[in-house]
Amino acid sequence: MVITIMIEFGLVGWILSKYVLRTPQRLIVALLILLAAFQIAEFNVCTVHPIQLLWSRLGYAFITTLPALSLDLVIRLRGNARLHPLADFGYAMAAIFIIGFSFLPSAFNSGVCIGNYVIFLLTEPLSAFYGLYYLGLEILGLVLSFLPEVKAKAKNQSALRWIGIAYLTLMIPSFIIYIILPATRIAIPSIMCGFAVLFALIITLKVAPLMSKTR
Repeated sequence: MVITIMIEFGLVGWILSKYVLRTPQRLIVALLILLAAFQIAEFNVCTVHPIQLLWSRLGYAFITTLPALSLDLVIRLRGNARLHPLADFGYAMAAIFIIGFSFLPSAFNSGVCIGNYVIFLLTEPLSAFYGLYYLGLEILGLVLSFLPEVKAKAKNQSALRWIGIAYLTLMIPSFIIYIILPATRIAIPSIMCGFAVLFALIITLKVAPLMSKTR
């Protein structure tokens, strides 16, 4: 967790020092910061922090905006204004879930550290709805990153392909683990954020340079 936090904050520092920030870079920086923040929440759960349940709530709040931010980045790179309501919908859903995680007393049962990952126990049916939201936006972002867009500039199209690859490095290993190791399914958010360091490296080292003006 500590190494992942250092990598993700290091990538933030690299972008801030190297590029002039425009909207795509701001979205990438936000993604990196929230990924690192989730790792910090996991770290506090695993160090038996006295307010463990609070860190579980914070952890979920940190990662809830990630699919919406990623989808927003994809839509902006496609340059198709008709798709912007999809990003707005993603942000609205993220806000609803974050409010629920923050203020519903029954949203979480507990957070449990199990060696290599953390189990965040969401109550039902909240867990099922959240899974549909998260997976739905990720699949939509993946499809839009590979779907041809004639309005997109050449460098945007290249950036979109790299985002699609980043999605795959995050989703494929997580789904393989989900299928072959059923016992880990309740810890899938933690497992996905472990693989998200690959996502972070790709969007920083491959996507950001395509969309950036150096300082």
